Amino acid sequence: MKNPIKKFLSLGMFASILFGASIVDAIESVTVVATLNDGREISNVFPTERIDENTTRIKIPKKSIPQDCKYLDFFADNAVAQKGDEGFWILNRGLMGYFNKDNGAYKAPKQYMYLPYYAMKTPKETFIGVIDGMRFEFNVNVEVADGMYRMYPRWHIADIGVAPYENITITYYTLSKDADYNEMAKAYRKHRFAKNKRIKPLKERFKTQPYLEKMAKSVPVRIGFASKKFDRKTDSVNFYQRGTKPWVDEKYGINAEREENPVRAWNFTNGIKTLQEMKAMGMDDIAVCVNGFQNGGYDGRCPTTFPICEEAGGEEALKQLIKAGQDIGYIMDGHSNYTDAFTCSPDWSPDNISKSPDGKLELNGAWSGGRAYNLCLINAYEKYIKKDLEKIAALGFRGAHYIDVFTAVYPYRCYDPKHFGTRKDVAKIQNKIARQCRKLFGGFASECGFDHIIDKVDYINYVTAPMRAKYVYKSPSMEFIDKFVPFWELVYHDIVLHNTDKITQEVLTQDNNLTLVEFGGRPIFYWVNQRNMAGIKKAYDQFVKLRHLMLEEMLSHKEVAKDVFVISYANGEKIVVNKTTSPYAYNGTEVPAKDFRLIKK
Repeated sequence: MKNPIKKFLSLGMFASILFGASIVDAIESVTVVATLNDGREISNVFPTERIDENTTRIKIPKKSIPQDCKYLDFFADNAVAQKGDEGFWILNRGLMGYFNKDNGAYKAPKQYMYLPYYAMKTPKETFIGVIDGMRFEFNVNVEVADGMYRMYPRWHIADIGVAPYENITITYYTLSKDADYNEMAKAYRKHRFAKNKRIKPLKERFKTQPYLEKMAKSVPVRIGFASKKFDRKTDSVNFYQRGTKPWVDEKYGINAEREENPVRAWNFTNGIKTLQEMKAMGMDDIAVCVNGFQNGGYDGRCPTTFPICEEAGGEEALKQLIKAGQDIGYIMDGHSNYTDAFTCSPDWSPDNISKSPDGKLELNGAWSGGRAYNLCLINAYEKYIKKDLEKIAALGFRGAHYIDVFTAVYPYRCYDPKHFGTRKDVAKIQNKIARQCRKLFGGFASECGFDHIIDKVDYINYVTAPMRAKYVYKSPSMEFIDKFVPFWELVYHDIVLHNTDKITQEVLTQDNNLTLVEFGGRPIFYWVNQRNMAGIKKAYDQFVKLRHLMLEEMLSHKEVAKDVFVISYANGEKIVVNKTTSPYAYNGTEVPAKDFRLIKK
């Protein structure tokens, strides 16, 4: 067998011969650095393949990657800048930074690479690199040392656990000198749509998804009926199910010595009055997501669903709630969790769990059911999820069934030889589940903006939450971020119904409300009660005036003055958002301080 290191080096020499012509308006070369497990580095310069005048591409065959590679870095020739340069770098949902620091770094976590690209605008070049191949195995890094910036993607080869399973391809689009993140987003949109012909606008999907038009007009609310007390400090343990006995699994080091916390519940039929109150207040278009209806309540005994939570009234009471909501014209659908598995589940088995390459059970944290083990979808789909969803649909739920986390984090791999699957393999199962939800319920929904199954997603609760991390949690990692722009929305606004960030959910301050409007989001509420009913009505009334724009492509987002933004839509309408403390005049329209105006064409 040919030495993989020699193969990696010879690939660069071959590319030099094949694509040696000088390219004027594009990334011309990429230095690929393979860091081996023993710390050695192999560096090779790959001239890019020219696609057209402003487009180039680099492709690294999976078989050419050294077998003992720890990680693989891609340094494009013009993906550099220095402090003081005009321009910016941008990644993911629209995290932007200026060239204003001497030292530091931002390392985007690979489990949250929602959109596989990276982009820069510098005095030398404005480009976006769109990534295909092993999209779940890379992250993007922005580093500055002594005022010198570089931006690059890194594939974490050793973490894959098996040999690389896809070729790595980066397509570089060089844009005009006056282009910004708007043109970058449109280049990404064009690339993704060309790769996946199944991505269709919301309006076009109305023909085949009868609930979707109603969904697009509706404000989503979640109503929970059953849950357990949970304290992360004391309850991040392995519980055993109530009414059973403690147990130990020596093979996997599990000691389930504490009985699960009791389920606290509100009867399903009590929710009918809440729905009727909303209707009486003039909220005619509401999409209800019922959570905590499963056995054990919300995140209580996953992945078990049936029998329906008896503490909340059981199956018949749930059916009454669903029918009552539908009778007054509301969309009624449910919330499922096929990401976590808890030791207190009646269906607990180590065979259900994703295994790491060394055979250990993989975890993702802890929730109401205790320590949360990663559910292996390769195993679970045929074993029970497929039939489970059919039974859930038979309860009467219709609209867009919500499955937690699928679009919030990369798919969980599994190295159990009985149900092996790479992240790509598991993504295919997620795609099957989403497709089944559309067939059974009329639509599919999930949490965030990961776009690997975007052609099957109808709404998400929020795109992602870096604004909360920066402005609320004051996360040190966010200090490197200077600004947020609606890159994700410029790509997918007319494809998936969305909310912006965790700071734009629930009853909002006016500042956060303006961000919601600026980013084209729709409101969402995670509970409904007397304390927030008036706030829901206020948000509903505002949304009714803007909801037609949920179906239009967001064409551009421009800051026309400091903290004043103009957002243009495909129907010719614009929204002017004024975040300042003074009125602002835009083309004869005065926009009051801390307010916005919709400008018709």
